[in-house]
Amino acid sequence: MPPGNVFDGWLEDIYNQGIHACDGMVSIPADLDLYEYRGRKRQALPAVGPHQKKRRQVLETDAMNPESPNRALRSSSRAKSTKEKSAYTASINNASASSLVKLTSATTLSQSSTWSGSKSPTRARSRSPAKTVHDLENADPPTIYLQMRHPDTEVPTSVRNLNNNVMRAGRRGKGLLPGSIRSLLTPHLDDCDAEDDDLFDDVADEAAQDMFRDILRIHTKARICFESDKPEASWGEEVVRPLLDLAISRTNSRAIVENVTSTNIQPTTLIPRGSGVEGLLYEGKRVDYGLFVEPTKEEARQVKERLKRLPDGEVWSINQTEAYYLREKPLFSSIELKKSRSSDDPLLQLAIWNSALFQRLEGLLDLTGKGDSVLPIPSVTVCGHNWQVCYSYIEEDGCTRMLRGMVDIGSTIDIVGIYRILRALEVIGLYGVEEYWPWLSRCLFS
Repeated sequence: MPPGNVFDGWLEDIYNQGIHACDGMVSIPADLDLYEYRGRKRQALPAVGPHQKKRRQVLETDAMNPESPNRALRSSSRAKSTKEKSAYTASINNASASSLVKLTSATTLSQSSTWSGSKSPTRARSRSPAKTVHDLENADPPTIYLQMRHPDTEVPTSVRNLNNNVMRAGRRGKGLLPGSIRSLLTPHLDDCDAEDDDLFDDVADEAAQDMFRDILRIHTKARICFESDKPEASWGEEVVRPLLDLAISRTNSRAIVENVTSTNIQPTTLIPRGSGVEGLLYEGKRVDYGLFVEPTKEEARQVKERLKRLPDGEVWSINQTEAYYLREKPLFSSIELKKSRSSDDPLLQLAIWNSALFQRLEGLLDLTGKGDSVLPIPSVTVCGHNWQVCYSYIEEDGCTRMLRGMVDIGSTIDIVGIYRILRALEVIGLYGVEEYWPWLSRCLFS
């Protein structure tokens, strides 16, 4: 080979060994020798840029030097890639076209044959499982759910009186609907209700007409949410929250509605634990809305003074959350929303939420040296159209939490049902402002 280009010598070596590159080389015509063919090929190649020329110079230099690290690295890489064939590839390549390949760990793309890493260990359970409210009977402290009327358990007087007031207000009976707008109501009632004179009152109410427009709007939204199978967030924004606001505004009191959907129970020590060996906490449930009392400036100052008795690092809050906008507002009722076709148990969330509230209130009452029993907490569940109320309280043993219900208070499926819900919510709102908060403030401040 004449002296000159080392790269040309490398091509000649490949040619002499009978190796043909598919992309870069083709068969040489018989009337041309090797050197004439290479000359024509070089003339036909497009012009190369500076970086390509530099790359070619490096390759030529490496080819001239047998001890070049780059040449050795490329040689070892080619040898390594040839040797390190997977068992899957080797088995398939060695099988003849007419024979069947036996399915083994080497010929199947299973996890064990394609990935040799160790499996991640199973994550240890960090929460005590609970799917329904009845699972909390084994909690610490336990929560027991019973219907309002139970032959073996007496209902405390405070719970019975509150429930009676709620039921009387929302009863489908005398004076439920405003008689001053009967002509407006009649087209939206069924024949039986429209003809029932006892269903209408005889009180002149100037706000009745505006209230009816709001009720009609809520009724339409509820129907659309149900027929369109809208998510819980839509039910809350379009039906539940407007109905709560309308009811509380009718009380002319300091009761307010707050969205607590994103509010967690804090501190987590308020959450009930499983009574097993591990003593794991149950999942800290959240609810959708809460009814609070808006304290006066003086009451808010007194609440802060009482909370200062808590240890450093403790959440300074009068309820079971650390949300800043709720710390000084006493919670007296919670509302949990579920779609009508939901499989989740709303009572489970309310039971854990209210148990944490009782734990917080017991701690505050102990700080003041008062041994008063906690007044019951009314809670509302909304499952699609249907609204029900239940009551949480502490048993005489001072430990067991009781949840009594469920009592129907109305439905958004018809106009009469919405009026029933409004009347029941008005009673609950007045209970929080006129009975619950005076009792709690007396225990805390006196």
